[in-house]
Amino acid sequence: MQVLMNEPRRVGAAQIDDSVERFLESLKSSTANTYGISFKTHILPFLSKWSFRTRSGQMLQFTTFKEVLDEITRDQRRDVADKEMFERELIKAFVKYLNRCNQCGSFNVEFSDEEITCLDCGNDHVVVQAPKSQTNRVAAIQSCAKYWGVTISTKWTNLPAALTQTESYDWSIATYAIFNALLRSPEYRAFDAYLYQSGLGKGDVVIRKYGEIKKEYEAFIFNGEATVPCYKLTRGKTKVTHHSCLSDEAMILLKPHFDQKYGENGVPQPNERIFDLNERPINEVYVDRAHKMIGTWPYSCPMAPHSRRKFFRKRMVKVGKMPSEYAEYFEGHEIGGSDMKKTYSTMGVDSWREIYMEYKDYLAFPILPYDYVAKLMKRGSLDDAVKAIEALMAPGQPYYLRFALKQPNLDRSAAVQAS
Repeated sequence: MQVLMNEPRRVGAAQIDDSVERFLESLKSSTANTYGISFKTHILPFLSKWSFRTRSGQMLQFTTFKEVLDEITRDQRRDVADKEMFERELIKAFVKYLNRCNQCGSFNVEFSDEEITCLDCGNDHVVVQAPKSQTNRVAAIQSCAKYWGVTISTKWTNLPAALTQTESYDWSIATYAIFNALLRSPEYRAFDAYLYQSGLGKGDVVIRKYGEIKKEYEAFIFNGEATVPCYKLTRGKTKVTHHSCLSDEAMILLKPHFDQKYGENGVPQPNERIFDLNERPINEVYVDRAHKMIGTWPYSCPMAPHSRRKFFRKRMVKVGKMPSEYAEYFEGHEIGGSDMKKTYSTMGVDSWREIYMEYKDYLAFPILPYDYVAKLMKRGSLDDAVKAIEALMAPGQPYYLRFALKQPNLDRSAAVQAS
């Protein structure tokens, strides 16, 4: 029995068929989206290139996932002596496919503690699927098979353990201020502050509309009122309905973003989105700035947008001692306990605004000019830049941003207008 992985690509790629479509339709939208991506970008392209030779010499090729399920079913019904162990070879081949060289496509790669090297083209920076991602791709195959009553085991398949390979960056106020400044673009700086101080995910932030924050934003920016926006939304990933708020720095950074787009003191229409951003470019920008701050990393970017949710929770719960259930609610997590759900669902906008305002100072950060931070990073290491910025922050001073910026060229107007 032989698995051929380097066969020339066949005419006609594998297509999503009824077996996959009906499986995806049975899932929650978020799970269906994740598994759908796995099928479209990994599983079906793999099937288009994979061939399986049986003991009798017959070459099997597949254009639909249903054909794969049918072959697994036939093999599982055979007597022990006649089994091809088809599903095992399928998973082993798929894992090998996920670990191919990103330059030449070869599967002849060698792993070491420091790097992954392609033995065919010499590429010593092979980018492969993280072990957790590989496990998730295989889970899509298993789950679809299980939907149709077919069991696929991953034992003896060399599937890597699904351990978290990249921890989210352990943000501090100073490192966050550095990253925000390095974004430079007024829109990206405002977006990042919105992401962090709301506790929302990027998918929920990019679709926010101005009408949700209009009243409080204009009262804060134009009239100097001490208030924060608070509104009700449904989290896209989990469909959990909850409230979200926004603190001072995010609103301050929205001002230059709006000025750049609509003219001085201009604002969007109430039904207009606050940000004109798409998720893919956001990821690319964050990866670029992360490289500037911390260099390289083995798998996913530790400074990815999602890491702000962890930072939000750290500042609110660990530092500010906010009850963890409140932070879970603001982030749109499912809240356990029927009594707690009932209580939270009956609390209105004013109640959640009051709770948020009690703890929002723990989310504060100094808004620093890009040029200043860029010079700090150019002159020394990240640690040196952090020390310099921490020296600017004097907690407890009656300063608008809750920090005293001691250098004359970093007064409030410079900080607010930084871009």
